[in-house]
Amino acid sequence: MTDDSLAVPPSTDDPKQKKKMSKARKIVLIVGIVLASLGLIAAIIVAIVFGGDDNDDPVATKKPTPQPTVTVTSEPPTVGSCVADQLDISISSPEPAENESTVRVIFTNTGSTACSLTGYPRVSFALSPGTQEIGQEALPDPSSLVAAIAIDPAEQAHAVLIVTNTDRVTQCEPQDVDGFSIYPPVPSQAVFVEASGFQSCGDAGGPQLSIGAVQSGD
Repeated sequence: MTDDSLAVPPSTDDPKQKKKMSKARKIVLIVGIVLASLGLIAAIIVAIVFGGDDNDDPVATKKPTPQPTVTVTSEPPTVGSCVADQLDISISSPEPAENESTVRVIFTNTGSTACSLTGYPRVSFALSPGTQEIGQEALPDPSSLVAAIAIDPAEQAHAVLIVTNTDRVTQCEPQDVDGFSIYPPVPSQAVFVEASGFQSCGDAGGPQLSIGAVQSGD
C-alpha cells in the first residue's frame, strides 16, 4: 500500500516547467524595462518643462523704435486781396486763330505791397468813352484752374479771354465796339480798356466771350 504523504514533488528538471519559468522571467524583465523607460521619459519631460534657471536664458535686447523726424516749417505769410486802386488793367494784342481770337487781360500791381487775385474777371464789350456794355458778359471757362495768385509790386497776372468771331455766332447782328468793360475779381468798379478791331453781336447773338481764371505772369 502506497503512502501519498510520502509522494515526491515534481522535479524542477522537467523541461516544460523550465520553459514556463523562463517565459515568465522574460515578461517580467520586459515589463521592468518598459516601466523604467517610461519613468526616464517622464523625468526628462518634467526637467524640460519645470527645470532650468530662467536667468540662464539669453535675454533678447529690444531695439528702441526710431521716431520720425518732424521738420517744422513756418507758414508763408498771408497776402491780402488786391484792391482796385493798386491795379492797372490792360490787354495784350489779339492772337487770331480759326474762328476766334485770344486776348490776355493783364493785371499789374501798382502798389507798394504784394497782393493776390482769385477767380474770374468780368468782361464785356463796351463803347467809349465810358463803360456802356454791349452783348453778353464773358462766360467763365470751367477748365481754368482757380487759385489765389500773389502779385508782387510791379509784377503781373493775367486771365485769358477768348473772343469768338461774329460769323460763328448764331443770330448775330455785328456792330463795332471801342474796347472792353472789365471788372477785376475783387470788389471794384468796371474799368474801360480800349481795343480796336473787334465786333460784338450785341444782345441778339449768343455767347461770344469766354474768360479764364487769373493766372501767374503776363
